[in-house]
Amino acid sequence: VRRWLQPEAVGPSDRRVRFVGEDGYLAAGGRLTRDLFSDAVFFEDAGLLDRLFAEKLEGEAHQQNPGWAWIETVDDTHFGYDAIRGGGFERVYRVEGELSGDEAAEYDELADLANAEALDEDGEARLAALEAKMEGDYNAEQKALAGAAFYVSYDGALQCVEGLIRAEDVPAAVEAGLLQPRQDVSSATDAPAPKSLYSGALVEDMKAVRLAAIQTALLDRPDMVLDLLAFGLSLASGATTTVFDLQPGRPMNRPKETDGLTFAERLAHPPASHEAWSRPDLRCDDPVAAFRAFAAQGKKARNAAITEGIARTLPYGATSADFFAMIETDSGASIRKVWTPTAVNFFGRMSGAWLDNLFANLLDAEPGDIRVKGFRDKKKKEKAEAMERLFSDAAYQAASGVTSEQNARIAAWIPDCI
Repeated sequence: VRRWLQPEAVGPSDRRVRFVGEDGYLAAGGRLTRDLFSDAVFFEDAGLLDRLFAEKLEGEAHQQNPGWAWIETVDDTHFGYDAIRGGGFERVYRVEGELSGDEAAEYDELADLANAEALDEDGEARLAALEAKMEGDYNAEQKALAGAAFYVSYDGALQCVEGLIRAEDVPAAVEAGLLQPRQDVSSATDAPAPKSLYSGALVEDMKAVRLAAIQTALLDRPDMVLDLLAFGLSLASGATTTVFDLQPGRPMNRPKETDGLTFAERLAHPPASHEAWSRPDLRCDDPVAAFRAFAAQGKKARNAAITEGIARTLPYGATSADFFAMIETDSGASIRKVWTPTAVNFFGRMSGAWLDNLFANLLDAEPGDIRVKGFRDKKKKEKAEAMERLFSDAAYQAASGVTSEQNARIAAWIPDCI
């Protein structure tokens, strides 16, 4: 009945109502209608509400502008990739800070303490300061050419997208070295790579995980192992090519943090020879008898032994990135078949801001989404634990409103550090 009598009245869930507020609307002479059967309040003058909304958005955008060359207000609930590209904008990003060697070691130590729930308030403050330094900030050159777009999300929260370069300012940004020209492939290739968000220790662990995944897949592909072995031993692969590390080598295939890793013990490296001599169970005192016993097991056992032994020697990156990727693809290897990210092995080793972004991206959530806000308010350790539950706890996924499509994305996600 109310909708029939007052079709233009705006309800309390409207983002304009949430942003302007009842007090501001009444102060401007607006009229209200209160629902007889609930506590809901309806704003009768939609035109006045639109004007107040636009004025407040413009005012707060200028008030919160942290020194950009220009600002723009957007009358939409979202300003994402499509809007940026559709508006002809390019974008610059924060200049990441660089930790010194001592600071990097301190960061790793504090992150480990945080994961172990052994970090006091001073330690938490120091960890947050190091994370802020790593995340960096926009510099004066960027702010002199770039701007920011302000908008109000569906829940009435003011949002800002920073670092936007207008189409007419792109040439100046390129000349200033803030952007790379799209058509100049060589300059983009020669540009220094941005500082990685991942620590060196974490990258090495993830490389070990990837190698374990490929070697695990090779265990079920003995013919492929033999083909690779023959190829590496023949001149068909070149006189200097080495496919397998046949020293036999012991490439690291078990990360320091084994939490979340399903490791095939057949891939475990045997002790070094000098260690084996001290263990009677690892010595072969009668090689003739041992060989005859081994050969009597037949070709199946022989092929399994070859497959296991050769698979263990596959080094990371052999013999090139493309060739290594080919082995990974053709063997059917998948990191997530053997490894699940947890608070201990991954999430607790990343910054809080990085976790915020990953959580929002995996759930397709806007910055103003109540789930994102709740996650952002957590402490670093709590965020890591929540991410672990998002990846492995069906009840938590259901409570977080994870769709089947998002669940598939979570199940397939791997970090981009390798």
